[in-house]
Amino acid sequence: MKTKKLLAVILIAIMTMALPSCGSKCVREGKLNEVFDRVFDAGTYTSLDEDYAQEYFAEAYDQWEKDGGCTAVAKVLDDGDMIVGRNMDLTICNKAAYVFRTKVDDCYETINTCYSFRDISPDYSYVKKKGLGEKFEKVLPFMSDDVMNSEGLYCEINMREGEVWPTGETKFGCAGTNPDADERIYLFSLPMYIGMNCATVDEALEYVKTLDIYSMYGNEMDANTYCFILADKSGHYGLLEFGKDQIYWNEGQQAQANFFINEELAKDQLLKAGVGRYDKVMAGIDKVQNEKEMFDLMDSVTYYQTYFPDKCQFDNRSEFIGVLPQWTTDVMLDDTYKDKIEAVVADTGAYLNSLSRQEIRDQNFFWESIFTEVANCNNRTIDIRFYEDDSKRMTLGFDENK
Repeated sequence: MKTKKLLAVILIAIMTMALPSCGSKCVREGKLNEVFDRVFDAGTYTSLDEDYAQEYFAEAYDQWEKDGGCTAVAKVLDDGDMIVGRNMDLTICNKAAYVFRTKVDDCYETINTCYSFRDISPDYSYVKKKGLGEKFEKVLPFMSDDVMNSEGLYCEINMREGEVWPTGETKFGCAGTNPDADERIYLFSLPMYIGMNCATVDEALEYVKTLDIYSMYGNEMDANTYCFILADKSGHYGLLEFGKDQIYWNEGQQAQANFFINEELAKDQLLKAGVGRYDKVMAGIDKVQNEKEMFDLMDSVTYYQTYFPDKCQFDNRSEFIGVLPQWTTDVMLDDTYKDKIEAVVADTGAYLNSLSRQEIRDQNFFWESIFTEVANCNNRTIDIRFYEDDSKRMTLGFDENK
């Protein structure tokens, strides 16, 4: 056992030394191709400008869209396949989704998905007319929401809402997980780094210890952090969470929504967004026996299907806030106003029930599902459907799986 651990440490050290060789410039092969409305294939990156991307993230104000509500769950099927289901729920409708690949020397090949966010990326109409633009082209690989690599290692990303102490200090942010590390990277870029440099979950867990990983803040009263389900073809999976400048690994944790699972982080979190979605996906996961059933499960736990299929239901005030982010205030979480707030929740629920789905969409009340996907680590594929439209469905994989 000690020998295996030593070999793993040596392997991680070698991979870390090789990381800078991934390229000092950005080279992308293949013409930008619109495969579906609002969905682009950005081709294959053969060289990445890591320095530019990290400098950009470090200097830019954090403009990632905060109002995201994704759900993910992992399972080993009876036939031994390791699969992960996830959906992407966002309020943004003027941005494009992307798929692309990387094939960089001395790194594992990857297939990637990305849904671009509010201010950091160009609008769909701009991309359609003028392309990605030089700046966005360079940072796109480091914005990957989901990464599958050629070794069957998969990483997906979910958001955690930012909260602050009464003193104004952030509760869960990461100024840096390892100040002595040679490599400092933005937390949202982690799936790309893991995919390029690690073959298994165990390697990924050792690898993240060698990095100084940080999250950024939108302003002094708000902080975001991100957490990841990792899975590999051996059937090893779990949840990697970040907060309080620390890394937390939750071995065998199947699912995540948008609240912390680890007890050290969860004890201080008031805004537990996604409790209803989490409970629903956990209630259904035991019945999943194949990829289609996983796909159906992930469709059923989008915000709309969870809260609005028949009537508007909220588990608690935190869920109400999670569905309607404009209500995210300290007052909504203050028990002093409990009775008044419960009346607001009930009245809002009744109002939403009186609207059609299109009317709710028009008023931007809740997240719409951008894509739903199932990743299969053994097949090294990501089956993905965009915008709840079966005609906009594709399977991403490596050569022998295409």
